[in-house]
Amino acid sequence: NIILREGKAGKTIIQISNEQNPDLIVIGSNGKDSLSDYILGTTTSYVVDNSKFPVLVIPDMYNG
Repeated sequence: NIILREGKAGKTIIQISNEQNPDLIVIGSNGKDSLSDYILGTTTSYVVDNSKFPVLVIPDMYNG
């Protein structure tokens, strides 16, 4: 399924996951603001911290 919504990415992903009850959330990472953001990314960090479902984080292999 493809779902398009407007809003803050992290909050919207959590809202949709709570509606859809996924087996797994797959998300990429590439942020570099703080140490956790450097490792995960701000949106990814938010989703990992707030999800009731398993999250698979795929790092950006081109972002050094």
